[in-house]
Amino acid sequence: MTRPITPGDAVTRLWQSSLVRFLLGGVVTYALTLTLMAFWLGPVGVQRLPAYALTHVTSLIVGFLLNRRWVFRATAGRPAKQGVRFVLAQGGFRVIDWLLFTVIELLVAPPVFLGVLAANLLVLPAKYLFYRNHVFAVRPDSAAVPEEGLRCPD
Repeated sequence: MTRPITPGDAVTRLWQSSLVRFLLGGVVTYALTLTLMAFWLGPVGVQRLPAYALTHVTSLIVGFLLNRRWVFRATAGRPAKQGVRFVLAQGGFRVIDWLLFTVIELLVAPPVFLGVLAANLLVLPAKYLFYRNHVFAVRPDSAAVPEEGLRCPD
């Protein structure tokens, strides 16, 4: 006989879901972006364009590390290869959500922040699946080095 699922089990399962970790990682990266922009523009006094560039590069690095190590736990893959795929995917998804934002803006013309939110929410499922299945997927035929504690088949 199996025991019933307790609320603690449900929370553990939810926490183990890469989708939930992906969403939380996005929240962390977005909060970091806002904080860094405020920091560069405020106390440091950097101009807007360089501040945005510094923030964007930092957010890319943090997003990559979060996705690789925590969200998808893809540490057995080659970091440089995953990094290149991540940056290219980020660029591609930026174009896609800009196009979606443009369509939303032309059809509905909501307040700008709602348009940005809608475009990002529309692209989110594809982004998650692409990252999971292509950017951070470790294929058996790759020359990945297994993590400590894992055995390679003899």
